[in-house]
Amino acid sequence: MNSWQEHLRFGLVFELIFIPLLFLWKNWYHATGLLNILILIFQILVVIVLSPLIMDLDHKLGKLREVFTFLGLSIGMIGVAGHFFGIDLTTLMVLGIIVSTTAYMLCYTTHHRGYTHTIIFAVCYSMITAYVLGRIDLGILAFIGGYSHLLGDKIPFRIGTFQKGIN
Repeated sequence: MNSWQEHLRFGLVFELIFIPLLFLWKNWYHATGLLNILILIFQILVVIVLSPLIMDLDHKLGKLREVFTFLGLSIGMIGVAGHFFGIDLTTLMVLGIIVSTTAYMLCYTTHHRGYTHTIIFAVCYSMITAYVLGRIDLGILAFIGGYSHLLGDKIPFRIGTFQKGIN
């Protein structure tokens, strides 16, 4: 696919098919209490919008990479500011540094459609999502969204960058 809008549209359709299937089949995406339901809805929305686009973090001119770099730096600066007010926000500072550095360095450690366009990257992304959000169902949804990107780029079975003729 040629644009992030096409990847997003295709990914949303692909993910919106799986949400009710997994809800009915595995009884996933449940929460109790209004606040927990709102948090779950927000997490689902972030995952279904972010996942089809995450594979393009390796694009040098990509807006998503710029957004992640900015967000990571902003989170890191909040952590640094906490130090000046006597609040221990070391974890927040480290998280911001990791996010911004990863987003910034991905485009310099690979080429577009390099290792970020593999099933292995989609699995790693989904595992990180499941760990950070503490929900395996959202990790599976993240994988489905990431895999939709591979389907859209017509490389659905790409495991590594060593495969010839795929670009």
